[in-house]
Amino acid sequence: MIELTHETIRHIFDYKDGHLIWKNPPHKKGPARPGMVAGCRDVLGYWRIGISGRREYAHRLIWLWHHGEMPKVIDHINNDKGDNRIENLRVCTRSQNQMNVPLLNCNTSGIKGVGWAKHMNKWRAFVGILGRSKHIGYYDTKEEAAEAAKAVRLQLHKEFAHFG
Repeated sequence: MIELTHETIRHIFDYKDGHLIWKNPPHKKGPARPGMVAGCRDVLGYWRIGISGRREYAHRLIWLWHHGEMPKVIDHINNDKGDNRIENLRVCTRSQNQMNVPLLNCNTSGIKGVGWAKHMNKWRAFVGILGRSKHIGYYDTKEEAAEAAKAVRLQLHKEFAHFG
């Protein structure tokens, strides 16, 4: 089993435009050939690369290739799981990674952090922080709730704020 170090990754791969390119494939059998893009996309949209008997996330290997370390959590700034350009990757905590989540498909208002509060007959604004939902307030219009959620999200999430 190959140890994934900075030197090993640099020996095995070249990097170009968000992709690792096979330079010296470690296994002689299989489809990997020098000059080919390494890996393929999985069902969630992430690039995965088979190396050393396991499937590694390409964005983690790309970070290792550039910086010589493999942190626990790496965020795709633009939320495109297949965009592994080094300028689109940043180290973060799990909490910060969750702050950068786009609008979920179960959202019924169409605006991140805004929902209808039936018992109040008003729009409710909220923001997720540290695994909890922080209530901001109730508003007469969806737009007012959206502005309130956006302002608090910017204040709490800073550069990881994502507005859906």
